[in-house]
Amino acid sequence: MKNAILLVIVWAAILALASGYVSLKQEAEQQAFEFSSGGAYHIEGFGEWTVTVDTQGALSVTHNVRGEVVDYGSVLLAGQENSDLWKLIRAIEVESRESSDRLGVPEEVQYSFVLRDNGLTHSVSLWADDARESEGVVALVERLEVLIEKVTGEQPVFH
Repeated sequence: MKNAILLVIVWAAILALASGYVSLKQEAEQQAFEFSSGGAYHIEGFGEWTVTVDTQGALSVTHNVRGEVVDYGSVLLAGQENSDLWKLIRAIEVESRESSDRLGVPEEVQYSFVLRDNGLTHSVSLWADDARESEGVVALVERLEVLIEKVTGEQPVFH
């Protein structure tokens, strides 16, 4: 009888540890990405768009025009749409990309890309003109524009 109780206790401990490991592993696999178009206080007044998405497809959008922030909430992207977006995100290699190291030109905005992965945060800032030199970055930014319009009904303007 004592052996049976001991066996149940051991199995319960093993199951608890295993479920904790699976939970930690799932959290570790969770990634989040954030894009900001910059320009909240740009002279033309188009404002800054911020898009955040996680690997589960939860996408949120905000728009900041001179400190007035509109939060459009979150939507859940369909499986293929989310997968396609993450392919574009991974293709720009935020972890190894260098930020722009030059001074900006008048009225140029600076895009920011932030990837949170396994407890690490990788970020890169690119002046808009520098961003346009990378086909991968252009493809990602264009896809984000489409998603912003889909979620908000507004066509974003990135300078």
